[in-house]
Amino acid sequence: MRKNFPIIVCIASAGVFSACASGPKRMISTPLDHEPIPAAQETVKYCAGWKAAMQGNISYISESADGSRILVSTSSDKGIPKGFEGRLRLLNSSGKVLWSKWLKQPAKSQTISSDGSLIAFSNYEDKLYVLNAQGKVLWEKSHLGTPLIFANHKRIVLFNDDDSDAQMAFTTYDFAGRKIGDVNVPKYSEAIDMHSSTDENIIAIAMRGGRFNAYDVNGKILTEEKIDGEPSAIATNGTAIFTLYSDKTDKNIQIINSYDLLSKKTLWSKKLDRRYEVLRILGNTLMLYGNSVRGQAVSGI
Repeated sequence: MRKNFPIIVCIASAGVFSACASGPKRMISTPLDHEPIPAAQETVKYCAGWKAAMQGNISYISESADGSRILVSTSSDKGIPKGFEGRLRLLNSSGKVLWSKWLKQPAKSQTISSDGSLIAFSNYEDKLYVLNAQGKVLWEKSHLGTPLIFANHKRIVLFNDDDSDAQMAFTTYDFAGRKIGDVNVPKYSEAIDMHSSTDENIIAIAMRGGRFNAYDVNGKILTEEKIDGEPSAIATNGTAIFTLYSDKTDKNIQIINSYDLLSKKTLWSKKLDRRYEVLRILGNTLMLYGNSVRGQAVSGI
């Protein structure tokens, strides 16, 4: 049986992206002091892959965990005379378009299940759509948010990103579109970022007011913690929760904090020399991305 490797996707201008899927490649990381690197010290060669022209601005690219499917959403594709219409495409690992679907509104967020059999996306009309692998719409809901597919639990978890309903953390539906329930954050706070562990057992929520919570998939609170600053991003690998937050005494300084869910203790904290906006986990590495006066940077810890 052929083993699927992670696909390296490169976004280029004019709605073109390329990918390489022949095998694992070595990764380049920045020094731990997070200084930007202007150029690589040596030439890095990647395998010759494939390219696909999307005829529009690429909004999102999502890959199934098994590497078999790539979901691409674009906006303002050619072929529509006016408006904000976009297109949703599903490709295989060789770059072949399996199907293409016009959208009345561009995708605001999207996700694909680990085996590529289920797709969920939301648009700017506050609609949530769930599709099967053939592109058929299974159901839709009038709901604003960022969807996640929990295949093990057969649920769609929709993280709330609507400022008008600040206390709503997330809503869950089953795969048939039946609503299971809502989870709210405390009245004194507001959910600003959410991340789930790959085993789907932990949902971490960062909140205004210097707080973060961890829940199970049923919405049961596993821990409630306070941090010494305002969080901007959160990530979890199931055993630890990592928060990115502004220093209480100097908002220009950010701190990354590691919290152990088992002992319910902070393991370590580290000050960063620039501001980052995104915190995610890639394998055993924490990935940070930021854009500040000191320049753009991607770092791994």
